[in-house]
Amino acid sequence: MKSIVVCVNPDIVHSITWAMKEFDGKIKAKYLQKLRELRSAVESDTDCCTVILDAYVQREYTLDEAKALKNEIENLKILLVVSQDFSKEDLVNVIQAKIADGVIVRPFTAEKVTDNIYNLCNFKKPSAVPWYEHKKMP
Repeated sequence: MKSIVVCVNPDIVHSITWAMKEFDGKIKAKYLQKLRELRSAVESDTDCCTVILDAYVQREYTLDEAKALKNEIENLKILLVVSQDFSKEDLVNVIQAKIADGVIVRPFTAEKVTDNIYNLCNFKKPSAVPWYEHKKMP
């Protein structure tokens, strides 16, 4: 079983958790509330393949830490969550510097998250309709 470390702001935790239900039994997720917990969580989990990271976690810029982790852990993938006000120039810099392996922009859909997870974790995407398209939210 692969694991993903999720370090995002509280307002999108539910959305990420909802999207990851598609991977029940394939992925275990560890949720962090503070950027300073990220390094130890990733380094202590040998099954960690991906980090889902907000560009800012509780007003703290995360890309420097993401870049350091990518340099130290060769196969680590990072899915970066950015707000609509994240500049195009900054986004181009992140992509060119190979800090993020995928980027999703707020607001996002469950499908955007799952598509990235399939890609980053090297899972084959099923052709069937995903579970979240069958169920209506309360």
